[in-house]
Amino acid sequence: MLTDAHLPIRDLPSGLPHFFKAIPDKDGQIAGMVGLELYGPYALLRSLVVHSTFRNRKTGYQLVQHAQKYASEQGVKGLYLITNTAEGYFERLGYNRVERNVVPKEIQETQQFQGVCPSSATVMYYRL
Repeated sequence: MLTDAHLPIRDLPSGLPHFFKAIPDKDGQIAGMVGLELYGPYALLRSLVVHSTFRNRKTGYQLVQHAQKYASEQGVKGLYLITNTAEGYFERLGYNRVERNVVPKEIQETQQFQGVCPSSATVMYYRL
């Protein structure tokens, strides 16, 4: 699903801890997924993808809401994300664009930040 959406997979953590999937019906088809990488008071929101047959049903919104709630329960105070294509979507969810140089060291040192995502990608922040 991530590969089909052209999202990076080479840096996924083994076992996918802190990744969540939506399975909306009895046939067990995965409608979407989202992941978090936790770094103390910060987290990297990543890999949000919704299967094409489940788009426009608030699946992405529900996944992001679940990830935000989970992050808050883990003591996270702020979420960062890096996107090439979904800036407008995340702005509608309350995320704000930030300059790369103000991102905390913990997030700057992630593989996503260091090179998996291009330096031209948009970095966004959401305060929990």
